[in-house]
Amino acid sequence: MKLFYGEKFIREKESLLNNKNIIYSGKNLLLVSDKEYTEVSLGDENKLFLWGTIYAILQDTGKYLPVDNISEKESALKNCFHKSNLNEIIPKIEGDYIACLINKKNHSVIIFADRFNKKDIFYSIQKNNVIASSDLSAVVAEEGGSYDQTALANLLSIYGMYAPKKHTIYSNVKRLGVGERLVLTENKNYIEQIPFRADSAASYDNSKLTEYFQILSEAIRIRGSREGTNWIYLSSGWDSTALLALLVKNFGSSHVRAVTCKMEYSDRARDANQYEIERAKKFAKYYSVDISIVPTDYTTKHAIEKWENIKPFLRDNHIYADNSYNFYVLSDYINHHRSLDDTVFCGEISDGAHNLGFSQFTTILEHPVLAFREYSDKMSSYLFGPTFFKSILNGTYSKDAVYNILRSRLKWHSFEDEQPLNIFELKLKFIASFFIRNRRIPFYGIHNNQLLTNYGKERYESEIFNSYLKECVELIEPDTVYSWILYLYNSFHWQGSTVKSISEMTGFNQLRLNLPFWDMRMQEFLSKMPEDWGRGLELRPTKYPMKWMLENKVDYPNHLQVGPHSYLYDVNPNFSLEGEILYGSSFLFFFRNKLKNYPFEQILDGQYFNLDYFQKITDDYISGIEATGQQLSDLYNLVWLCYIGWY
Repeated sequence: MKLFYGEKFIREKESLLNNKNIIYSGKNLLLVSDKEYTEVSLGDENKLFLWGTIYAILQDTGKYLPVDNISEKESALKNCFHKSNLNEIIPKIEGDYIACLINKKNHSVIIFADRFNKKDIFYSIQKNNVIASSDLSAVVAEEGGSYDQTALANLLSIYGMYAPKKHTIYSNVKRLGVGERLVLTENKNYIEQIPFRADSAASYDNSKLTEYFQILSEAIRIRGSREGTNWIYLSSGWDSTALLALLVKNFGSSHVRAVTCKMEYSDRARDANQYEIERAKKFAKYYSVDISIVPTDYTTKHAIEKWENIKPFLRDNHIYADNSYNFYVLSDYINHHRSLDDTVFCGEISDGAHNLGFSQFTTILEHPVLAFREYSDKMSSYLFGPTFFKSILNGTYSKDAVYNILRSRLKWHSFEDEQPLNIFELKLKFIASFFIRNRRIPFYGIHNNQLLTNYGKERYESEIFNSYLKECVELIEPDTVYSWILYLYNSFHWQGSTVKSISEMTGFNQLRLNLPFWDMRMQEFLSKMPEDWGRGLELRPTKYPMKWMLENKVDYPNHLQVGPHSYLYDVNPNFSLEGEILYGSSFLFFFRNKLKNYPFEQILDGQYFNLDYFQKITDDYISGIEATGQQLSDLYNLVWLCYIGWY
């Protein structure tokens, strides 16, 4: 989708008037699409264009009305728009879509997306002229220019390699943020925001366990294929195997297939994820589901050739995450073995939504007992819950035993509260330490970041605060902590390697990715879920409602969830996936050559970034010195930024 609005663009784009892909033209307005879309007439004045998928419409009763075909979609949309305004409509449409609502009389336009803005809309507003597109390159071609240092700081500093939702690495090109819509009129162009109202944590009784099961089951049913095959990216962890169990329950094993990648990053670690492969095979056998193990081999030049094939697409969709390749390979395999009605499922979103991302046995990685490591994950999530937040507000948090245990493991690192902070500053540093620090523990200092200058650190945090965190810091209370964190997840971590890149690479191969844990009702349920349902220090397990469901509502082989979780680092804390790719794969000489002239200096501003540090880790890499710890992570992100590149 590309939209041009304003006299300047229409005048310059007269050549497009003969374009066969024009789907609407009006005064100072041109809408172009070469992708499949739905067009709905909403009376005499309004016309709706929609790209993507609608799964169901949420009824006033709280139940979903599934949308199974085009005629049902058009009828449901007409009914929605007849009864409600956009603020009420968007939270009712369960889907993954972008849309343009055009008033044919005054030629005004509203560009919007689903509740979480899962699909990107890139745009640039220059006075009364606007270009908006689902393709970044189309906007950059018109409004390129300088580079956004805040977006680059986040991309290079934070796990997952992403710019926050509203940003791109280009100063003049933005993305619609969560709950935002772009309004274009002859007199004014502006952004509207659906107000976010944080939910308070509730006191759930046992009936809520059954409700959780019903919500997740329905989220799968409205997304699944009754006629084709429901493929699942099977990692063998709790999330993907829970989906596998429910897919089989709802559609039967003959309509389900699993696919898992075999990670071969170097000759010295060819089976980096051998534990999840072994367990995935056992789960597939238990459910009588076919499973394919697809190699993602970085040890041959073919990996470089495949990366070169997808690199332009990644750049056009603002993706810099390395794991894009794995999901390109997996979705390419599915694409060559699927039928028309097939669809793909993935268990991502679950970790963040259930236990704030602390559900991988990695808080205290070096201990061999998984049960203890799971409890250490709960200790981490407790530090971002209502009880600990209350202790911040009343000034007693520094005496918290759990906090002191985990903080003592970082004794050589700096913390923000080493200097006196007022309540506002404490709340800001608390939420900032969750989203814009490379370690997730309250008050972890931004000064641990070696990539940025002092000026860069100050500007980075200020820009993130004003663009994303200000309202949260002003309004957050102990009982709304979870709701705010899950809401902000949409602008941060879920824009990165574990979600956005998976979805986009699946789409690259003309497949639809389904993420049931990103369902609106599931998100609302988990936003209100209380601390003692697996997020606090009680003895319930992480992901408590899911594990209860698997034990009580679904045929599930709990006995298979034993042993190391996934990767070699589960038994060898010194093992690093990043290290194997940088130093042991076929990319070694390729990457060294890419970095040798410091190409990053073309886009990184020395006021913001410590370019001497970047030069040092680059020189060490080229000379064969193997980085470890944070330097390894920093080098890894720098390599992928330079490899995928910029316009």
